Amino acid sequence: MIAGSREAPRPDFTAFYTDGQPDRVAPRPCVEVIVYLDSSALLRLVLREPGALENLQTCEALVSSELLSVEGARTLDRMRLQNSLSTEEAAFRVATVHDWLEAVDLVLLQRPILVRAAEPLPMPLGTLDALHLATALVWRDRMRQELASYGNA
Repeated sequence: MIAGSREAPRPDFTAFYTDGQPDRVAPRPCVEVIVYLDSSALLRLVLREPGALENLQTCEALVSSELLSVEGARTLDRMRLQNSLSTEEAAFRVATVHDWLEAVDLVLLQRPILVRAAEPLPMPLGTLDALHLATALVWRDRMRQELASYGNA
């Protein structure tokens, strides 16, 4: 089951990424691509780290596991507690994660995904990565659409 709707327009994050630099070239759009968004890819954007895929907001659709919300919030809170982010900066970044979540179709963790994640895989994966991979595979099979994936899984 997929929560959310594609009817709501995606937030415009352009100003967040360009720092108001008028000479910065706008990223090329992800035309007609449905992207599975892993937590690591989202956090690279939110934390403005090198390698962030800034053109994700232009993709046709973004899909992820409902884990995306928890992983984003937990990572940012851990960074706050380790003094990597101030309380104010962490709150701003958490709000940015929530803005992104409005633009992502979140797939609920249901039995078929849990079963798929528990099956043997050809590579070693931790639990959360296995859940993300299983979510992407189950979504792809049910929707009969190909996905591009940005992240570790």
